[in-house]
Formats: sequence, structure tokens, C-alpha cells
Amino acid sequence: MAVGAMSIFTLPDRAMAPQVLLIVAILGAMGFASMALWLGGGVLIARYLRTERALRRFNIALGILCIFSVVLIFV
Repeated sequence: MAVGAMSIFTLPDRAMAPQVLLIVAILGAMGFASMALWLGGGVLIARYLRTERALRRFNIALGILCIFSVVLIFV
């Protein structure tokens, strides 16, 4: 992702350091936000998966979603 961002969003006729720092800051902020969302989602899901029945239902739902996504690839 970083290599793609550097090749697309930098201009060769301008100073490279400010461009690189801006891209690093944006990618770092987006990465931090993404990890925070995953962490928060995991904490919320863990609250509801304390019983064997809830965990089984969750796994079945994710399995169905996985199968559905594979089917969509071939459609």
C-alpha cells in the first residue's frame, strides 16, 4: 500500500520529504483507526460469545457469509 501511495501521490518536481511525511501520516492515522475499530469490534463480539450456543451461532453465520462471498466471486 505504501509503495502504491508513493508512486501515485508524489510529484517528482516537488520536494520529496514533505510528500512522504504527509503520506506516512495519513497511512498511519488510517491504520490506527482501522486497528481501533477491529479492537472495539472484537471486544463487543467477545461480550456476546460467552456461551457455547452463541459461539456456535456466530461460527455458522460467518461460515454462511464465507460461502456466500465465494459464490459471488464465481457469479
